[in-house]
Amino acid sequence: NINKYYKLTHKIVGKGASGYVCIGEKDGVQYAVKRVIKDNLRLLHLFISEAQLSLQMKHENIITYYEIYEDSQYISYVMDLAEGGDLFSFIVNCPLHRLPVDIIFDFLIQILNVVEYLHSVKGIIHRDIKPQNFLIKINEYNKPIIKLIDFGFATYIPKNQNQLKEVLGTYEYAAPEIIQKNGYGVKVDEWSIGITLYNMLTGLEPFDGSNSSELKISVLNEDIKFEQIEDVDLRELCQKLMERSVDKRITCKQALIEVKRIKVERDNYYNGFKRLNKKTSSVILKKEIHEKKEYSKYWEEFIRKKNNFK
Repeated sequence: NINKYYKLTHKIVGKGASGYVCIGEKDGVQYAVKRVIKDNLRLLHLFISEAQLSLQMKHENIITYYEIYEDSQYISYVMDLAEGGDLFSFIVNCPLHRLPVDIIFDFLIQILNVVEYLHSVKGIIHRDIKPQNFLIKINEYNKPIIKLIDFGFATYIPKNQNQLKEVLGTYEYAAPEIIQKNGYGVKVDEWSIGITLYNMLTGLEPFDGSNSSELKISVLNEDIKFEQIEDVDLRELCQKLMERSVDKRITCKQALIEVKRIKVERDNYYNGFKRLNKKTSSVILKKEIHEKKEYSKYWEEFIRKKNNFK
C-alpha cells in the first residue's frame, strides 16, 4: 500500500479517463504520483508498457520514474514532480498567447535532443509527442527544463521502417502516414515536433476539425498556414518538420543542426555582429526582443507559483 510510504495529498495536478496525478510526500520531498484505475484492462496494459519502457530511460529531459505500487483499486507510479505543469498550459497562459522566440530556441533544442536520444540511443518511437506530454521542471537556478512523459504508446523501432500500422496518439498531432494506415516509421515523431513548434510560435493549431473525420481530412489535404509564423527562419524549419512527404521530412539530428545555426546568427545580431542570414528582418528581431520583456513578467509569476509548492 503506497500510503504506508508516501503521504498522498488531495492536491490533484492532473486528471484523465484512466485516473489522476496527485502530490505524494516522503522524507520531506514531494513527488508526483500517477494513480491508474485497474478495472480497464486496455489502459492497464498501456500503463504497464509505459512503466517497462520509462524505467529504462536516463535523460535530463525525461521525467524520472522511481517506484510502482499496487493495491486492490489502483496502480500508483511515483515520479519526479514538475512544478511548472505542461507545455500546452504554459503556452496558453503566456500573455503573448505564444512563446517568445528565444524561449522557443531553448525549449526546441531540449525537445529535439530528447527525441533524438529515443530514436538513436534507445531505438524507440514515442508516437504521442505533443505539448501536453512535455512538463516543465524548474531547476535550482530557476531555469525551465523540459521533461517528456507518457510512454504508453511508445514502441521499439521496427527493422522495416514502415512496418507500424496502429492508429495511435492524438489526431491533431498525428502524422499523415499514421492516418493513411499504409505503414509508418520513426519520422512520425518529427512531424509531431513540427506541430509543437507551430503551437509555440503562434499559439494556434495548424489543423481544424470538429470531429476526427474532419481532422483527418485537414491533416491530409489542407494547406498549412505557415504565414502565421512571422519569423522566417523558424517558419522554414517548421515547414521542414511538417513535410507531408516522409522522405523530405528532416530528422531530429538535422533539425538540431539548423536550430543551433539560427541561434548563433541571432546571438551575433544581438551582440552587434553582422548576421549571416538575412531572411528574418531586423523589424521582426526587434519585436522579438520586446516580447521577451513582456514574457519576463510572466516568468516571475511562474517562479512565485513554484515556490508555493515548497
